[in-house]
Amino acid sequence: MGDAAYYGVAGLLVRRLAEQTEADPAAMLTQFLVGFGNMLGRGCYWPVGGSRNYTNEFLLIIGPTARGRKGTGWDMVEHFLRLLEPDYIRNNKRSGIVSGEALVWRMRDGEGGVDDKRSLEMQSEFSGTLKLMGKDGNILSQIIRDLWDGKPVATESKTQPASCSEPHLSLIGHVTEAELARYTSATELANGFMNRFLFVASYMTKEMPFPGDVEDIDYEDLLSVAHEALRFGRQHRAFRFSERAKPLWPDLYSRYAFVPPGIWGEATSRASGHIFRLAMLFAILDLSREVEPEHVRAAVSVWEHSRTTALYVFGDSLGEPAADELWEAVKDIPAGVSATEVRDLFSRNRTKRFLDTGIKALVRAGRLHEGTRPPTGPGSRAVRIWLPVDPGTVRPSAAQRDATKRDAAMGLDSSAAMAEK
Repeated sequence: MGDAAYYGVAGLLVRRLAEQTEADPAAMLTQFLVGFGNMLGRGCYWPVGGSRNYTNEFLLIIGPTARGRKGTGWDMVEHFLRLLEPDYIRNNKRSGIVSGEALVWRMRDGEGGVDDKRSLEMQSEFSGTLKLMGKDGNILSQIIRDLWDGKPVATESKTQPASCSEPHLSLIGHVTEAELARYTSATELANGFMNRFLFVASYMTKEMPFPGDVEDIDYEDLLSVAHEALRFGRQHRAFRFSERAKPLWPDLYSRYAFVPPGIWGEATSRASGHIFRLAMLFAILDLSREVEPEHVRAAVSVWEHSRTTALYVFGDSLGEPAADELWEAVKDIPAGVSATEVRDLFSRNRTKRFLDTGIKALVRAGRLHEGTRPPTGPGSRAVRIWLPVDPGTVRPSAAQRDATKRDAAMGLDSSAAMAEK
């Protein structure tokens, strides 16, 4: 994750924690932001048309079972949150999602309901949640999607009907790369469930046979600022870009409004909502009434890490057999391939129609672009070739490619710029 993400009090906290643990700083940073955003409750929001983005977020920490240090990263963050608001973890942190009905019941309105609608759902085995959603008649996916949106939710259970008009649910799931790729169905990608999550890779960053004691860290200055940020962020307030930050958004919007074809694009097609929520959290922690350029840069840095992690997990499949098979064969040939070379790659065991279908799909997706190989000697002719394009740098237009240059001038990392690095 880029340095810009470690901005303000959140960055200071993570740097201190990182000195005492093997846990990944990116995982600690984002889990703190999600926990703090839930702790704030339903006060601040970012208006978009007729809807609102609140400070609740969904996050998947993705890493290997033994060396991911996913749980360790949360334990470090949880200790600070306990110091910040002692009753919050005991009363509002939950685990073990069993159904959509149970989620609504935890935040239900009415007689016998709960006054505190904040709920931080911790799922240390998120693969179980994905399996649960695959069962016929299960409404968990729809309920979770509505809860990310902050919409009223209700269930019509015969035994325990319940509703919640102003929910404030945040979700942190821990999962391995293999489990996420295996149990994420095409339905959950297409219906917008998966794109409501941030994806953050977590790996053991160093070996510490004797980790430090989290209680030995001096938090006094950070707690003072965080307490003030809690009071500040619980006020009912709409957040927007400041005049200084506003010029940054058109190019960012243009870049992220284009959804790359394929599984990766479906999983990362809700960029604006995530960036708004992250930037708002950075602004609240900064006690700022508006989102400033540094808050935008921090949010974009987190989002770019999320996009990269999603590409790593889900791969660059388009979900089209001919295109995917052809892409695997040509993507690591930067010099490009001719029609004859494409046929040779498959030992001439694929029909011309199959290969033409794959080439056309890859061209439409921006994965291949046409080029020409110059003559190699007297009497030879130029040859038409197709050159592979890194899917992380695909842009739908020359205007968006030009936006990368403007990003560099404004100090923003783009996917293309990171790929070049």
